[in-house]
Amino acid sequence: MAAASGCSSIQRTPIDLTKRVSSGAALKRPQAGRVYRVGFDPRLDPYEDSRIYAPLLEYLERTTGERFEIRFTRRGESIIDNLGAGVVDFAFLGGVSYVRAKDWYGARMLVRGLNAAGEDRYRAAIIVGPQSRITGLGQLRGRSFAYGNESSTQGHLIPRAMLAAAGMGPAELGKTTFHASHQACAEAVMSGDYDAGGIQDTLAESLAADGLIKIIAWSGPYPTSGIAAADTVDDGLAEKVRAALVAFKPKGADADSLYHWDRTEMAGGFVTCGEHDFDAVEAQMRRSGMLARPVKP
Repeated sequence: MAAASGCSSIQRTPIDLTKRVSSGAALKRPQAGRVYRVGFDPRLDPYEDSRIYAPLLEYLERTTGERFEIRFTRRGESIIDNLGAGVVDFAFLGGVSYVRAKDWYGARMLVRGLNAAGEDRYRAAIIVGPQSRITGLGQLRGRSFAYGNESSTQGHLIPRAMLAAAGMGPAELGKTTFHASHQACAEAVMSGDYDAGGIQDTLAESLAADGLIKIIAWSGPYPTSGIAAADTVDDGLAEKVRAALVAFKPKGADADSLYHWDRTEMAGGFVTCGEHDFDAVEAQMRRSGMLARPVKP
C-alpha cells in the first residue's frame, strides 16, 4: 500500500508501514488487480497524515482483497473534482465537500466517523491565542479571522454560521483568510498573525489542553466526516468497502496496527451513513451560496 503525496516540500525518509501490521508479519498485498486511490485534503502535517491513515488502507487491503493507496490533493487541485474525474475512487470528506461532490458528481457517502466517545456528531471551535483578552464572539468586531480550507465544514461552514449568529458577518470582521488545514489555521492564530480562527474540535481540545490556545465558543453538533465513493465505483465494491469499514475496530482488534488514530475524527470507527444525514448541511450551504459550482476560466 503506497502513500503518494503531492506535497513535495516535505522531504522525509519513507516509513515501512508493513512493519506496523499487528501480527508482526510482512503485509501480504494482493499482487494483481487495480489499485484504488483514496484521497483527502491535508489535516495535519502531510507526513503525519500519511502515518495516521496508511494503516487503515492496509486494513482495507487485508479485509477486502483489493489494493489501495493514498493520493493527497495537490496544490491547485480539488478533492471534489478529483473524485468526479476519477483521479481518486474514494475520499475522506467533510460535510461541505460531500454535499458538493454528491450534487456535482453523484458521489455517495459510505460511512461516517465515530468519535472517541462513539458519537457520530462533531463540533467546531472558535479559538484565540493563549494571551488574548478576547472572551466572546461579540469582541471580534474589526478583528482578523483565520478560516480553514474553504471546503471545510468545521473550518469554514460552521464557524461562519457561528459568527453570523453573533452578528459578525464579513463586513463586521477585519482581515479573513482561508488556510490549507486545521493545523495551519491554528498556527496562524497561535503565531499572533490572526486574532481568532475556526478549527475542528479534536485539535482544539488538544491545543487548549497544552495551553497553546483558548476556546471562546463551541458550535452545536453536526454530522461527522466520512468516506465517500465516486459515482464510477460499482455497487459491489462500494458495499465491500463499507462493510469492512463498519467492522473496523480501532479500539479493539485493529488497535495494534494503528498510529495515533485517536487524533482523527474517526477515533471510534465508522457507522453506515444515512440517506438524509447531511440535509441540514446542504440547506445551510444553499442559504450561504456555497453550493454553486465555480466558473472555471
